[in-house]
Parts: sequence; structure tokens; C-alpha cells
Amino acid sequence: MAERLLPFTVETGTQYTKTSPLVTDLTFPSADVVQIDIMVPPGPSGFLGFYIGNGGGQVIPEGENIWITPDNVYLHFPLEGLPNNGNWQLVSYNTGSYTHTLYLFFHVNNLNASQGSSFSTPVSL
Repeated sequence: MAERLLPFTVETGTQYTKTSPLVTDLTFPSADVVQIDIMVPPGPSGFLGFYIGNGGGQVIPEGENIWITPDNVYLHFPLEGLPNNGNWQLVSYNTGSYTHTLYLFFHVNNLNASQGSSFSTPVSL
């Protein structure tokens, strides 16, 4: 079980495309990311696509220009060995007629003093 849960909410409007996506910073103090969960409410029906990046590069899913296009799901990504710099992004597009919202939850562990900075207080939901 992770020591902290960091929630983020991202709304993607209809003006974003695969070639001109919305890039949302999901930054936080350096920590060991052990899992990322994403809740996608019903509605996108294939019009919303996204991937998770770190430092400007694509991390989930692996590859380049590969998009996740779910509808009405709760996704779990257990992770190991990914960057602990807190420099994460959600890159998304929306070709539909309505704005869509994603809810992301980063499960993180504090870094010890030799690994870098850590959280001093818990983040509550």
C-alpha cells in the first residue's frame, strides 16, 4: 500500500486533436510512483484519447503516439522503476462534441533523504 494518494482531475475540451493535444501538468514533489489509477466516466465513446507522460516523453502506454481510448472504466497501472521526479503529464485529445473529464490517482511512497525530497504532510481527498 502506498503512503500517499495524489488526485488530479483533467477536463479535455473539444478543441484538442491528436496533432494538437492538451498537455496537462501533473507535477508533485519527487516520490516513488507505485501505481496510477484512472477513472473514465461513461460518455467518451472513443472520442477521447490520452496517454501519460513524464518529462515530455510517453510512458503509458509504451511507444509513441499510442493512445488509450476507454469509456466507463477504472484503469489500474501498477508500476516499478519509473522516474521519481514528479514531472508527469496527461496528454489528451477529444474529437467529440462534449468536454470529457478524467480522474487520476497517483499512489506514491515518500523518498528517503538520500533519494531526494519527500512529502512532509499527507495529502487528503
